[in-house]
Amino acid sequence: MVDILLVTASRDGLEELAAALASQEGVAVSWARSARETLECIGKASPQLVVIDQALEDAAPFALVAQVMAANAMVNTAVVSGLSSAEFHQAGEGLGIMGQLPVHPGREHALQILARLKNLAG
Repeated sequence: MVDILLVTASRDGLEELAAALASQEGVAVSWARSARETLECIGKASPQLVVIDQALEDAAPFALVAQVMAANAMVNTAVVSGLSSAEFHQAGEGLGIMGQLPVHPGREHALQILARLKNLAG
């Protein structure tokens, strides 16, 4: 089972991604609304992937990636961001982020991120 945690203050922008992920066999999707809730979830279970939305109320996305990595370095992360590729790379450099997702990611992005996750798992 591949466990994926989606972190967003509002589910609206990630609903299509969530539905596409959940439609795949062996994938379970759960939600967190804040950085605090994310870290609690990671403390209880180890999702294979945490997708962090760009607009959280209690943390900047790259700061939350760093907190996730400190809590469990084996958790893969992806960030929803409208930054250019160069800006994203600069902001996330050294954090080991698996990938950038566009604002309002859809089915094709879900399939891409799952393929990337499977490649990392071997």
